[in-house]
Amino acid sequence: GAAAPGATGIAGLGEHTAEMLELVGFDAAERAALAKSGTIGGPVADEGPNTRAGRSFRQPEPVKERQVSEAETLLQRYLKAQADKDLDALVSCWHPEVQIVHPMRPDRNWSGLDTYRRQWKMIWELTPNSRFEVVSTAVSGNTVYLQALTEMADGTMIPHMNVLEIKDGKIWRARVYTDKPRR
Repeated sequence: GAAAPGATGIAGLGEHTAEMLELVGFDAAERAALAKSGTIGGPVADEGPNTRAGRSFRQPEPVKERQVSEAETLLQRYLKAQADKDLDALVSCWHPEVQIVHPMRPDRNWSGLDTYRRQWKMIWELTPNSRFEVVSTAVSGNTVYLQALTEMADGTMIPHMNVLEIKDGKIWRARVYTDKPRR
């Protein structure tokens, strides 16, 4: 059955993350698989004494040394370039044959590294003090999930969910799920 509004219905996914994944088309099985894999965490069903304000949380797992994947390294480079507003570093994260797809707004689709460079150059020139706030990230194999907010020239923060596919060590394809909020 459908979960009540505001409820995730999936152990391991926070309310906002589950809502965003559902909004962008992930079905219940896909959301549950992400939660189970541990790539996305959040409130879970009560499993013992780890409760705060009536909500239960995962017990932190001991830190283990692990290999950082190519996708995780690329995500960190991308986020640093965004934070530093470093156009060359940002563009270096993207494949020469980059494809940007907006499933909810196909009129916004485009491709090519030159177009990508022009887009971000224009964005940063028009809004030099704009903010890019990361809400959550997850990596599964060669796919990066990035939920963020981007500030527009009028100060509006636009939410977006990005599914980034990695090819040849670069972001090759991005599916961007967003739309400007209506007032």
